[in-house]
Amino acid sequence: MINEFFKETVWKEAWKEDQQTAVNKMKKAGMDQVHHFDLRAKSFNEQAFNEEGRKRTKRIMKWLEGQGVTFKDTSILDIGAASGGFTVPFAERGAEVTAVEPSLPLVELMKENITGITNGKVKIVAEPFEDIDIQAKGWGNAFDFVFVSMCPAIADWESVKKVLSCARQFCYISLSAGSREHSLLNEIWPLHSRLFGTDLSKR
Repeated sequence: MINEFFKETVWKEAWKEDQQTAVNKMKKAGMDQVHHFDLRAKSFNEQAFNEEGRKRTKRIMKWLEGQGVTFKDTSILDIGAASGGFTVPFAERGAEVTAVEPSLPLVELMKENITGITNGKVKIVAEPFEDIDIQAKGWGNAFDFVFVSMCPAIADWESVKKVLSCARQFCYISLSAGSREHSLLNEIWPLHSRLFGTDLSKR
């Protein structure tokens, strides 16, 4: 029974067929994942760069440094970069950042936010990460550090593997926290319960 937990086919089935996942709910509602944030770009940008947003960014970067991540002269892939909430401080610390962001309103705001950065470099890739051919781009194991923070494109195991394949040394993937649980957690709990007869949601 435990061996089932480690079978890739079991996870694929759980992610693709469960209609309660965030991705499937959005598809069912006819929502466009890529342009979901277009109308909220300005408010999202304000939240990323206000005092609270900067404190959050600094806290996460300090934690990353504690794990051995450095930023100066580091190649970084920032997936779902939005308006540059992390791209900007990465580059300000001397990193060469490739920022992937499909929302054009957010891209325009990021272009404004990266103006004047002299320590590092920023290259913006304005297309959905899920549509990018990693091999064609030459991104396989190409980045010292791959960073993903609450990006809706990371919705199943295939997308996680795609992210990991870009990293040469470090990879950071964060999920949404708080009262709204990330779909990956909702997918893991029922599977774990079926396989082991326990309910993780009550722990």
